[in-house]
Amino acid sequence: MSGPVGTGPVAVLLPRRERFQARGAGAVSWCVAEQARHSAFRGRLLILGSPLDPSGGGPLDPERFVPVRPAGWLHGRRSRRYLVGAARLLAPRGPALVEVHNRPAFLPLLRRRLPGVPLTLYLHNDPQSMAALRAPRQRLGVLEALSAVVCVSGHIRRRFLEGLEGHPLQERVAVVLNGVDTRALRPGPKRREVIFVGRLSPQKGGLLFLEAARLLAPRLSGWRFVVVGSRRFGEGLGSAYERRVAEAAQALGPACELTGYLPREEALARLAGAAVAVVPSLWEDPCPLAAIEALAAGCALVATRRGGLPEIVGDAGRLLEEETPQALAAVLEGLLRDPASLEAAQRQARERAERHLDVRRTAARLDAVRRQAMARGGRS
Repeated sequence: MSGPVGTGPVAVLLPRRERFQARGAGAVSWCVAEQARHSAFRGRLLILGSPLDPSGGGPLDPERFVPVRPAGWLHGRRSRRYLVGAARLLAPRGPALVEVHNRPAFLPLLRRRLPGVPLTLYLHNDPQSMAALRAPRQRLGVLEALSAVVCVSGHIRRRFLEGLEGHPLQERVAVVLNGVDTRALRPGPKRREVIFVGRLSPQKGGLLFLEAARLLAPRLSGWRFVVVGSRRFGEGLGSAYERRVAEAAQALGPACELTGYLPREEALARLAGAAVAVVPSLWEDPCPLAAIEALAAGCALVATRRGGLPEIVGDAGRLLEEETPQALAAVLEGLLRDPASLEAAQRQARERAERHLDVRRTAARLDAVRRQAMARGGRS
């Protein structure tokens, strides 16, 4: 069925384990908070999530955040208790829309508990990695029950629609790239630094970066190679992979700095001062915020051809043809030895972020999808 756009709240339901506070927030929380700040629905938005960790500070958006009180133990596992608690919180408020982030398994219960309310699913990760969406028939069933699906990149949209190509309902599957506030994140005075910002896990490619740095450092005096991050928020170098990264950094001596975990503002400040940023993802990265932040910070960007990275980078950065230290070192050396090319790449990066990846643009796109979903009404 379809109906008029409702006037109740627009509810954003986070995954249970997502922490909507500065210490512990992942990309999902940061993107939700930034989009909410610039949304035309700002006065109607409710952001539902788990109660905050007292040691992690206040919510990223104190005005809109509503902690979910989980239902009692009789409702089973923690995820179900969280979901029942969210449904109880929403039912008396008469939401005009419920936007579920990354949890397709939440949808059946919400459909039963909130009949007639339009539901949307916001996908930050590969849908085929989710039990409820692995098969085309499962994805079709979810699509038929939803008013819209939001994907953080064209790559994720293609993964959702694989096996459903040409289906008339594919118009409900929209792309909204992640965005950053380019007025707040601006380039600073550039240092002779090449930086990697991200989680220290094999798929993010930090070790690949340092292996390329090992080839470059003897040939490029005066340049430093900086790694910002750890495996988890605030933790030390505990994993075997992190120890390998630490050993590679130590072998580079004064040419390398391994900062460990930094609060987001500090990490962005380091990014703003770097000449070049590297996003060497070794998995199909859906829409890495690190790449968008690097562009906004005016870093010349070098990245792999994985997931949503080609969409983010466009013609404003270098994409590797091979995922090897030698290939990465060659691209970096070409930039670092040519000041004119480096400055042009930095300028192009900033221009792309301003034109295509500013959060005001991405929030407006999301608002348009929300309006369409509310106009379609709840699905049966």
